[in-house]
Amino acid sequence: KLLTGAIGKDGMVAIASRGASSQSMLTVYNKNHKEVFVWNCAAENIIAVAVSDNGKRAAVSAVGAENGELYCKVHIFDFSYSEPIASFTYADTVSGVQFLSGNRLLVYGKNVFTVVDGDKPVLEEDLSLNTLSRVYSDDDSHYTAAVLSKYGSSASKIIKSYDRKGKLLFETELPESVKGVSCNSTYVSVLTDNYVYNYNHKGELVGKSAVDADCLKPFTDGKYTYVYAMSGIQCYKTTAFSESVSEIAQSETASTESA
Repeated sequence: KLLTGAIGKDGMVAIASRGASSQSMLTVYNKNHKEVFVWNCAAENIIAVAVSDNGKRAAVSAVGAENGELYCKVHIFDFSYSEPIASFTYADTVSGVQFLSGNRLLVYGKNVFTVVDGDKPVLEEDLSLNTLSRVYSDDDSHYTAAVLSKYGSSASKIIKSYDRKGKLLFETELPESVKGVSCNSTYVSVLTDNYVYNYNHKGELVGKSAVDADCLKPFTDGKYTYVYAMSGIQCYKTTAFSESVSEIAQSETASTESA
């Protein structure tokens, strides 16, 4: 039974599944579908997987229970070795792992946001007062955007941006509920119930456009920001304070036909 998986830039595929003689197992294949690494997880269930860009490392988050208490372990593997080269234990669930630049690894969950390099953390966000609401890490640039719920509130958010090494670039507050976040190396897009906000990595608001009530999630490619909705996909110019490009095109078409 497949549990989860990840695909690397070079075509490497990492798959977590139920093990024949273990609770779960990690299997990694190269771009030619050849098995290059296998690790059996005796006591925990793997819930998240990541593969490094160079195709030499993988990481997993695995959840287990001991004496009635849940715990979570993050293991980092180098394919030259049969066992983890680094392991970390967390009291809270780590729902995601993502390789950043080099061998740095982003580790995150509702109460966890950490960047590790080798066998030590190089960034640990204090989430004792705020909880992690949304995370988006761009696969190409490895820039990351995070949304925190201020004091656990659903209506007051903190937006943070990080570079490819996990260094904090900016932090700003937004007194609205956030549906989704996206970023690349230039911009951060934040979707709320009524608007999509676009920031540069200095934290400056460079664009804001009204969205439909059924909007679900944003995606930015830099020049344009797309918003996925139940009714379709809307396209906005990232650095504009206006209606959507799609709506403008429809309006121009309607004007031409009436003329």
